[in-house]
Parts: sequence; C-alpha cells; structure tokens
Amino acid sequence: MAAPQTSATVHAAPGRPGDVAALLTTICATVPEVIAAKDRDGRYVYANPLCCAVFGREPEAVLGRTDAEIHAPAVAAVLRAADVAVMTGGTSLTCTEVVPDARFEGATRTWTSVKTPWRDASGAIVGVIVTSRDETEAHALRAERERLLEAERDARLKAERLQLLTDTLSRCATPADVVHAAIREAGRAVGSTAGALGLLTPDGERFRVVDSPLLSPDLVREWQAEPVSGPIPGAVAIRTGEPCYSRTRAEYVARDRRLAAVAARHGIEAHAALPLLVPDGEGHDRTIGVITFQFGQPRPFDADDDRYLRTVAELCAQALERTRLAAAAVAAREEAERANAVKGTFLAHMSHELRTPLNAIAGHVHLLARAVHGPVTPAQHDALQRIQRAQRHLLGLINDVLNFARLEAGEVQWRIAPVVLADAARGAAALMEPLALERGLVLAVHVDPHAAPRALADAEKLDQVLLNLVSNAIKFTPGQRADGGPGMVTMAIVADGGGHVTIEVRDTGIGIPADRLESIFEPFVQVRDDARPPEGGTGLGLSISRDLVRGMGGELSASSCIGAGSCFRIRLRAAP
Repeated sequence: MAAPQTSATVHAAPGRPGDVAALLTTICATVPEVIAAKDRDGRYVYANPLCCAVFGREPEAVLGRTDAEIHAPAVAAVLRAADVAVMTGGTSLTCTEVVPDARFEGATRTWTSVKTPWRDASGAIVGVIVTSRDETEAHALRAERERLLEAERDARLKAERLQLLTDTLSRCATPADVVHAAIREAGRAVGSTAGALGLLTPDGERFRVVDSPLLSPDLVREWQAEPVSGPIPGAVAIRTGEPCYSRTRAEYVARDRRLAAVAARHGIEAHAALPLLVPDGEGHDRTIGVITFQFGQPRPFDADDDRYLRTVAELCAQALERTRLAAAAVAAREEAERANAVKGTFLAHMSHELRTPLNAIAGHVHLLARAVHGPVTPAQHDALQRIQRAQRHLLGLINDVLNFARLEAGEVQWRIAPVVLADAARGAAALMEPLALERGLVLAVHVDPHAAPRALADAEKLDQVLLNLVSNAIKFTPGQRADGGPGMVTMAIVADGGGHVTIEVRDTGIGIPADRLESIFEPFVQVRDDARPPEGGTGLGLSISRDLVRGMGGELSASSCIGAGSCFRIRLRAAP
C-alpha cells in the first residue's frame, strides 16, 4: 500500500486566482487549532499564531527550535517520542498530550493531537505535521462525569447495603441475633475485614465484647471488662458519644500499647469505633455500647464515610433497643399472666411512654415536611409521608394496647346517653372514605326508616367501635368482587324488635372460617385466612370493641362465609 501523501491542491474560483500561500496562511491563522510542522530533527519550521500563543513565545522564538528548547525536559521527551514513532512507522498517530499553558501561570492544557508524516515530492518522510485541538474543557467534563457516575454507583451500592442490613436486622428476634447480624452484615456494608460489638455493663463503668460465632473466643475473653475510662477506641467512643477513627495502623496502636499485638495479629490498618446511641425519651441520646470495624487498608474516614458509618451504627442500636423492648414486653406479658393487676398497670405505663416519643416524631416530621428546617426534595417529602403513615399506624397499635389495659383494669368510664345512629355511621364513613377509595372500595351508609333513630350508648366509644369495624372490613376486602363489581363495605341501621336497634357493618371480603368466629374476639387474635399473609395489627381491636359494646349494655357478634364476606352486628338498646 502506498504511503499517504500530505500534498494538497487549493482551487481558486474561476476568474479570481488567489495567492495559495496567503490563503493557506490565513486558514492556519484563523482555525481554532494548533498547527505546526517539524523537520526530522524536531525543529519547528512552521507554527501558526495559536501554537505560538500556547507556547508563550513570539514566532521567531519558536521557529528553528526543538521542543527541548521550548518545554520542560519531561514534556519535550514525550512529544519527541511521538514524533519519532510517526516518522519511523510512516503512519498518522492520534494522542493526548498535556502541555503547560504559558498564558496562565501554572496552568496546563489537554490537547488531542494528530501527527502525520510529512513527505516531500518523492514520498520521503522529511518531518511531522501536527494539528492539535484543545480538549481541556471536554476532558474535564468527562472526568467530572466519570466522578459523578462513580459517586452515584457508590451511593447506590451503599444504599443497597443499608437496605440489606435493615432487612436483616428487622428479622432479629433477640439481642444475640442482632449482635450476629450487626457484625456480619454491618461489616459487609462498610467493607470492613472484621468487627465486634460491645455492650455497657449495668453500672455503666465497663463494657464487654459480646460473644459471637464470628469472633475468636480469645478476643472475647480479652475484652470482657474494659473500663470506659480507658484509652482504647471503643472506650473513647462510649465515653464521648462520638466516633473514634484511626486512619492508619500507627494512629491505632498509639492509643494503647496492647493494640500493637492486636493490629499485627488481625492485620488492622485502619479502625473505626462508633457509639450505639438510642433515645432516652427526654430528647437526648443514651449510649448502650459500641460497634467497631477493622480495615485491611488505611482509610481517610471523610465526611461521607462518617455519615455512612453513623447510619450503620444507628441501625444496629435501634435493632438492639427494639429487641430489648420486645424482650421486655414478652417478659412483662408473662408476668402479667401471673398477676393481672400488674399486667394492666405495666401495659398502660408502657403505652404512655411509647406514645410520647411517637408524638414527638410526628411533630418533627411535620416541621420537616413544612420545610421549616430548609427545602425538602420530592424524594424526601415522599419519605416523610411514609414516616408519618408508619407513626400513625404504630400509634394506633399502642392505643389499642392502652385501651385493652384500661378495660382489663376496670379503669374505663362510661357516659351513656341517647345517640343518633345515622350521624354516628355517617361520621365514621366520612373518616374512613379516603382509605376505602385508596383500596378501590365503595363505602355506603343505609338507614332503615323503621329502625329506632337513637340508641343508648357512649358516643365516643361507639365511634371507636364503628371505626375499628369499618377499618377491618376495608383491610380484608379486595377492590374487585368475583363478579367483576367493586368491593363494598356497608354500614346499615336496621330494625331489631324488643326495644333494640342494630348497626350492621357488612363487606364483600375474604370471609372468616366458621370455627374462628368466636376466637376472633379473643385478645391478640387477628382476623385473617391462614392462607393469606398476616395484616399489621395487635389483634386487640375486636376484643376491645366487644368489651366496649358490652359496657354500653349491648352485644357485638359476627357471621361470615368464606369468599362472600362478613357481617358484624352491634346490638344496642333503643333510646326512649
């Protein structure tokens, strides 16, 4: 194959012959590219004005000189090597070159250069022709885009790891489960080689590393009674309530002479100790222990690292506290079964204590959603709405427990008076209609003109019963019936002879097995088909509702057919 030629022919318009040399000079002077030509010895025989400007020299200080006489030795060597490769190989070469920009002190520019063999009329290579385009901004944009993409990938990976950690911790039933999951999953989440979790002793003076299958027995025995006042990172984190980071092995071993052997044995090149903090119910944090992570490479622990590690520690602390509270609740329930009076008092107290921080959560979420503390993004607003729904759901569960405890303890007071049943039914329907619409259901109220319009009841407690029954009906009723029509929930006031009136709450839902119709009114029993997943709740709603109706001198009963829906009937005395 013949070598590519570099000669070109410039055609002038007919009748207007131009000076070809002048035309080429004008083109080279105006294009936004560096154009230069060098002989075989690397001496510049042509340099357009942009080339001279980039070099920061007048043309006479460029022509006849080599790159070694213009640039620093390292830059000149790279440029000369590329020139030689082009002249030796006889083919063009595209390369990226970073060259000092004499127009701005200390600045460099990134150029994409095309170097082409310069041949004479006989085809012999006599030098190199260079055209270079300034790619500094484009290169910077590409680098920034890559940085942003890498940051996005890192953030996504961290979020996935946090989600996995959250899911794992949510399934932990005991503190031992949490310890094992925290050391394993939290270590994976932060990319550590090993970790440990220590809990404060009851007196708060020492902490002990909790035994785990992931830890060597020797390590557990070695750190069983470490004073909080000591110099090791775990003690510092507990004492100060702030993370204690060792970015290098030298920083780590400098804290305590015993750590040199530990670092050598476990290959610790960086270390993080984070306090496990839980709310104390009075707006402050209480330290319950420390979680530590070891790393096989030095680590800077920058602001992003700090936020991420704090989040991991917070999740672990919440899981430990949750299992502690759950264990306390189970123990309290067992004790309550032995002493009914103590049970009622304990549950009422616990419910009150839990409602206080939940109400605080609701208040703070409301302030955040109203952008009191600064602008809120759509994603953050959505997350705040989820928190609000979870808070309201949990508050409802706690209220159920509180109401049950009060009923059990006989602390409920009744205000029996004539109540307009149609008003009570329509009021409940108005409150529950948004939930019904969300589930695609039709919610209706029917009043039998022959029924007594009023009943003897406690208006507030009747509202509570109606809301509970309608909520249950909505929860267990699909949006579409088998015949294709919409699911329905109906409240009907019907005549009931013998001086009574009945309020029926009917649905077209999944139904209740016949052998469960009585047990559903027992405490802690949920209304559901065993083939379906459990719905959220305490299983106290129907038990509380029956007790409330009975306290008003009435009765609550149910009938149902699997697949055809259920009907709950509140039978009350008619008001005179």
